[in-house]
Amino acid sequence: MTLVCAPDRIRAVLDPVHPIDADAVGRLHEYTRVLDRWAARQRLVGWRRAEALLAEGIRDAWSAVPLLAELEAPIVDVGSGAGLPALVFAAALPARTVHLLEARRKRASFLREAIRLMGVTAATLHHGRADEVVGVGLDPAGAVVTSRAFAAPEEVLDLADAWGASACLVTSSEAKIPDASPEGWEAGAPVPSRPSADSLHVLYRRTNSR
Repeated sequence: MTLVCAPDRIRAVLDPVHPIDADAVGRLHEYTRVLDRWAARQRLVGWRRAEALLAEGIRDAWSAVPLLAELEAPIVDVGSGAGLPALVFAAALPARTVHLLEARRKRASFLREAIRLMGVTAATLHHGRADEVVGVGLDPAGAVVTSRAFAAPEEVLDLADAWGASACLVTSSEAKIPDASPEGWEAGAPVPSRPSADSLHVLYRRTNSR
């Protein structure tokens, strides 16, 4: 079993969702190579086969890329874990500043190596809890806050609001997405995260100035 995704399969799965260039294919291929090596030592993801990782994990993150591509603000991903979605965003948008926040030491070590080997030089790892790094090495004001599994959507939006973020990308099951936009935020049209799943990406934009 391997988590290494062949470049031709990466292109075949992701290109119909959102066009992918050869450089991004190469960066994502390298990501799966690093992930596969680390998976021999610790379990970073639940998938055990490359096709499942690609079809579910990577494609899930890739489907949100068009929402972020229309923005110019830095991306701050809270609880980056195994790099999904932050390293997919970094691979797709190599000129965009991407901050990865991860408190767990071993996962932070993995992310640091993945960033280096993928060549995503605009990505930066912040090892520590959010309250330890924000205001010390990171200023999230005006940024786009993202989180895949850090907390419930309302909590992520509250965090983005407290930080003065300009937008917040929420990924969750349809049942957990707030029925109405919280005060100060406007939700865009939801985007399905992957086939045969009830998970959605919703981009919230700030409507009030801070």
